[in-house]
Amino acid sequence: MVNPNLTSLRRGMPALRGRSSAALVAKVGADQLKVWCLRALTVFSIGYIVASQGLADLPGWSRLGFLLAALLLGILAIGRLAGTFQFRSVSSVWVSLLFVGYCVVRAVPEAGADWPLDALYRLASAFVGGIGIGLALQAGVPFKAVVWAQTITILANMGAGFFGVGSEAPNGADLDRFSGLTGNANELALQLTLGACLIWLSPRKAGRFPSWLAVGAVVYAFLTAGSRKSLLSVPVFIFLVFLQLASAAKKRHLFTALVLMGPLLILAVSLGPMIIEHAKNVPTVQRALTYENDSSYSTRVEMLHVGLRLWQSSPVLGRGTDAFTRLSGFDTYAHNNFMELLCDLGVLGALLFYGIHFFIILKCLRMPMPLKLYCVVFVLMLVGLDLGTVSYYRKQTIMIMMILASVAAAPEILVPARRRKQQAPPIGSAYPQVPLQAHAGR
Repeated sequence: MVNPNLTSLRRGMPALRGRSSAALVAKVGADQLKVWCLRALTVFSIGYIVASQGLADLPGWSRLGFLLAALLLGILAIGRLAGTFQFRSVSSVWVSLLFVGYCVVRAVPEAGADWPLDALYRLASAFVGGIGIGLALQAGVPFKAVVWAQTITILANMGAGFFGVGSEAPNGADLDRFSGLTGNANELALQLTLGACLIWLSPRKAGRFPSWLAVGAVVYAFLTAGSRKSLLSVPVFIFLVFLQLASAAKKRHLFTALVLMGPLLILAVSLGPMIIEHAKNVPTVQRALTYENDSSYSTRVEMLHVGLRLWQSSPVLGRGTDAFTRLSGFDTYAHNNFMELLCDLGVLGALLFYGIHFFIILKCLRMPMPLKLYCVVFVLMLVGLDLGTVSYYRKQTIMIMMILASVAAAPEILVPARRRKQQAPPIGSAYPQVPLQAHAGR
């Protein structure tokens, strides 16, 4: 007697096989789509960084950077809606959009006035690109792609400096200080040193060539750019490098280094006068020592006084987006992010912007050592640099903040592949779930 259940099962097997084949085809198609989307994200990420940061002073490249940033964000949004990508955390995005929304509201002009469209474009470009890069890393774009984009910008600007290509220097100014593709010497120094710091967040992931090129870029910026900002950023970069090398070195190597440090310190102290005398020939040191006679320094002090008076007239809400440029009489930014924010957006705008920094630091405190220390020091350096630059619409600064926020949400982004445990990655991410102790043991 034939079992009726067995007969029913045999009749249903072709249908099951058909559904299984269809599911397999759908899975292969989804995987292939994800691969192509990740390739497009990687290309757009590199293109955005090179166009908007390394070649910012060339006509048309900034607009190309904004286009690539918009495409980057568009693919991420479509991929998320389709289930191709998943992000560990987007809380930093909402915190950032709160600040951007406030800037747009405060940009509403008074009767008869024009909208500050240039300022809104710079702001939108910076945050669209920064948020896009941060989410792309969470989606699976390798950190090494960002590293090589920074490497390309470093090579482009150093090459331009060696061949004297760049912005036209003002009369009587040192031509070398204005060589490069970023617009001016201060921007060149920031681009090189911040890019170097980003590369050294994970030197093993970045590779030897980008890591040592980053060291050369910082030395080049310090010796030629003459930017006083490098006096703050260079020590922080050295600190990051020391932490990375110390965490990778074996205990016996650390002991040997400590033993050798004593004679080296004695030698440095004995040669101190000669070193200081030669250091005075370095533009950065020279400008720092003679700041009182520097017309640039005097102008910036005057900017602070004017900005303070403008802020006092509307301390809570500020005078409106881009108000310092429009009302101060200098026809340029304040060269100080704190004063620019207070004048433009008031105390409320300053709290919203630095609330992003505070939020990232809180996220970073959950990570293991030494990664926690790398990221917190980096954020604090960005805050310190704001004493001499305006960063709330600066593309590289916003991008680094969004990268640090993504690293805090998914620390495995910086973990070398050979140190990851072979576990299945979450949907839409190229990074497997790695216990934080895996990075802490580096």
